[in-house]
Amino acid sequence: MHPAQRTFGNLCSKRFVSRMSIKSQKESQEEAETQNRHEPKDFKIKNAPKLATLAHRLRLAIYEGKSVNLKKNDALGKAMTSAIEQGMPRNDAQKILENFRKENDHLHTHLIQIRYMHKIYVIITACSESLQNLQLKLKPTLERYEAAFGYVMPFFNNTSDIEALVSFKTAADFQNLENTLKCDGRACKARSIEMLDSETGAVSFKCNPMELLSACKILQQRKYVILHVAYDFVPKSRVILCHHERQVYEQFLKRIWKLTNILNVYDNVNKKSL
Repeated sequence: MHPAQRTFGNLCSKRFVSRMSIKSQKESQEEAETQNRHEPKDFKIKNAPKLATLAHRLRLAIYEGKSVNLKKNDALGKAMTSAIEQGMPRNDAQKILENFRKENDHLHTHLIQIRYMHKIYVIITACSESLQNLQLKLKPTLERYEAAFGYVMPFFNNTSDIEALVSFKTAADFQNLENTLKCDGRACKARSIEMLDSETGAVSFKCNPMELLSACKILQQRKYVILHVAYDFVPKSRVILCHHERQVYEQFLKRIWKLTNILNVYDNVNKKSL
């Protein structure tokens, strides 16, 4: 990371907050005139919840200290203590460390959608240089269990989150900071933007999961440092499996998890079934 990057937040935090809360009539008029016609009406930069900011501080400490080991990373130890003192459950803090440890290159993280038993919908996140190679590895398992690749996204409420650090140049340009963030949000087709931490220059772009990779590339081209990406898929409804279905599905999942580079598996199965 550029040595100056950690200082820009202290330069822009108060100014940014004030610009979010107070706007002149002229500024509002100019913003409305330049607003992209496809931009949602509520496309405004909001402050992220406190716990999200604390989670960012933990990830930033790992990124800068290059270690998830508390004994080897003093900054992480301090961030962990601070997060817990400010209300973050210790287990949640520990999960952030564990998830960051196993994260791979976000530009090579793929979504794989599967239909199974005519009623089970599965979304897999996995890391690979090639989506085609992942599908080839999964194909024998799918054929054995009579599952198939298929579009299941409509059965889930979904979002993806890109946690990024703005460039020093962007942060230093006080007059256009907010407009620049909005412009970048439109460019990567973000659904919404949150200011995670004005002191560190961290921004969260909420995107369509199917467009996350292209969004990351666009933000990197605009000199953002991508710190963390996350998917979230919540089924709109869940299915209950009988005893036999549950046993077969458990075997199916075990074979999926045996494949390398599987990051997560989301489905619409009632967990009580398992």
